[in-house]
Amino acid sequence: MTLFEDCSTNRLEESLTLFQAICNNKFFITTSMILFLNKVDLFREKIMFTKRHLRIYMRDYTGPDHNVEAAGAYIQGEFTSRNHNRKKNGLPSFYHCYRHINGTSRVK
Repeated sequence: MTLFEDCSTNRLEESLTLFQAICNNKFFITTSMILFLNKVDLFREKIMFTKRHLRIYMRDYTGPDHNVEAAGAYIQGEFTSRNHNRKKNGLPSFYHCYRHINGTSRVK
C-alpha cells in the first residue's frame, strides 16, 4: 500500500515518519499524545482474509501471517520506538487506542 501522491512510499512508513517528527518536536516536549490506530476492523479483514501480509510491507516484521494480534503489536511497537521522549511531566508521553471504523459514536 503506497501513498496516492507517491507510489514508491509505503503508507505505514510515512505515518511512522510523521509520528516521529511530531512527537519528538521541541514544541511538544511536555505534551502527552493519543495515538488512534483506527479502522481495526479493516486491518483485521486484510490480515485474516487477503494475501496482504504485513511482512510484505514491513520487512522487519517476522511474526506469523493471519495473526491480527501479532501484527497489531508490531505496529504499536513501531510507533512506540519512534518516540524518543518516553515520559512527559512524569506521565507516559503517549497513549494508544484501537478504534473500529464505526466506533466514532463514543468519541466526543
